[in-house]
Amino acid sequence: MGFSDNFFGSFFIYGFFRSLGFNRPLAFDAWFVVGSILNYIASYWAFRLLKLSVVSSALGSFVFAASLPNLSVDNSVQLVYRFAVPLAWTFFYLAYVNKRPLFFALTALCIAEQFYCSIYVGIFLIYLLVFTYIGLRFVKPNPLEIERQKYSAFESIFSLLVIICAGIAVGWILLQYHDIAQQYGLSRSAEEVISGLPKISSYFLSDRSPLGALWGFNLVDFSHRQENQLFIGVGTTVFVFYGIKELWNSSLPKYFKQIGRIALIAMGLLILGTLQINGHSIYNLFLNLPGITAIRAVGRIILVILFPISLLVAIGNEALDKKLIAYKNYLKLIIVGIVILLITVESCLSNHDRTPITFWNARMQRLNDLMPNSMPQDPILFVQPTYAEKFIFSEIDGMLFAQDLNLPTLNGYSGSLPPNYPKISGSIQERLDAFAKSNHTDLEWAQKTTKRIVNIQNNGPWLIKNTPVDKLNQVISFSSENNTNQLFLLSGWAMPEPWGTWAIGNNSALILPIPKGVARELILKVRFFINEQHPQLNLSYSVNNDPPKQVVAGINAANTFLIPITAEISNKGFVSVQFYFANPASPKDLGLGDDIRALTLGLESAQFH
Repeated sequence: MGFSDNFFGSFFIYGFFRSLGFNRPLAFDAWFVVGSILNYIASYWAFRLLKLSVVSSALGSFVFAASLPNLSVDNSVQLVYRFAVPLAWTFFYLAYVNKRPLFFALTALCIAEQFYCSIYVGIFLIYLLVFTYIGLRFVKPNPLEIERQKYSAFESIFSLLVIICAGIAVGWILLQYHDIAQQYGLSRSAEEVISGLPKISSYFLSDRSPLGALWGFNLVDFSHRQENQLFIGVGTTVFVFYGIKELWNSSLPKYFKQIGRIALIAMGLLILGTLQINGHSIYNLFLNLPGITAIRAVGRIILVILFPISLLVAIGNEALDKKLIAYKNYLKLIIVGIVILLITVESCLSNHDRTPITFWNARMQRLNDLMPNSMPQDPILFVQPTYAEKFIFSEIDGMLFAQDLNLPTLNGYSGSLPPNYPKISGSIQERLDAFAKSNHTDLEWAQKTTKRIVNIQNNGPWLIKNTPVDKLNQVISFSSENNTNQLFLLSGWAMPEPWGTWAIGNNSALILPIPKGVARELILKVRFFINEQHPQLNLSYSVNNDPPKQVVAGINAANTFLIPITAEISNKGFVSVQFYFANPASPKDLGLGDDIRALTLGLESAQFH
């Protein structure tokens, strides 16, 4: 749980819906929707506590809960629950200006809840409150008369106990993360963190926005593009700048101007403190603090910056209300209506990752179909990665399917990887060896444990039933334009490219269903990773577990493999080919580029004759 966010602060909402009989996807949907609604309600309540009008509070809350940066993290759902951010800021402000213990206690509770909802957002909330404190010291706001009440000794003692408990709770969870980081050696370099910091252009980037996409395709210099979608929208930007202008040039009550200036200072310091220009950033000064380098995607700080932004939007609307009421200027009213409409339309038209639940149900059904009839004692599940899709899909499949079967699994995916853990496409033995080393277990254990593995991968009968290879002379392409055919690549392959797919490492396997008809041979069209620096590739291959045949491929090697289809192979209905490579090499090792993959054979197409 300490390899990424843990959901301790919101899991009970998911659990509640599960207890009502919701299945896993529906309970997840309900959990997601409740988090989004809580973000809106909490920010609305915070604005009302700050004496903003109903309309201003509603508009500001929409910006905090549903503006473009929120919508760009719908596939990073650990960031959804942020309702504690506006409450913490508001209680902190009220605590500072009124010196009332209860507000300090409520601030501490909100900080603790946010840490338990998301470590990332919890850390960013601390940044926000620190810079808000600087703004408070600079602006020196007056106390709210309505909140200046006497408080009892009981309130003081109770508040102190709450603050202590909240501090212990935050300290405990941070200690768990620290211990796990120490145990597994989890760390990130300062260079990796700095490379992901927002740039000036990040604040213009929104690939999912129809408007942002008009100029966003020109913004290409991002090592962490997904985490740098920081454009807040045209309508929101207009309101923010108008709100800033009105902090000095309007008849707004002094109280609103003070709050707005504090928010502006906090927003400005958050942006400047995390901005990088040509690899240089003020943020570099803080990387030596404990745990700071664990926060890789600092661009997600926009989710916290949105609160001072939304506060400036609400104050800007407050100033507009007063002017429009005073002057009854209908043209201005129309313009304001258009801008408000633009804020909501930009969000409504934003693109999202959408996948029908039937797609995921089909994946689970496939795994169920591929399960063997008999299993070893104390089985361990492993879903073999396929190469028609992102590598994380098979890892998530394995975790979900293992949950359904109540079995341990070798599959996994999180924000960090344990030491010695192979790349996600690593073999069974590599994963077991990594586990043994990490847990100081004899490697002999890993060899014995191999017998417990239930390796779920595409097999001949399933492929015969579910794939479109149904006639002789059909060209089976392995390019990135034919992802369906990647189902035939069982292990040891890279992601497909426009020409085909590279085999990587020492072992690769594929399996092909034989189409109806009398097939005499299988022709594999290939290319070899051979050049002046690497003039020869030594390999062998085995067909349907027959003894392997040796091949030495040189500069002038033929680009085809001819595999005869015997009667025995034809009766089985499929051909499996296992390749073994003795001397793979990477372009980087040979001084030919930055590609670190150990390349061997490139598979372009297959054809039965």
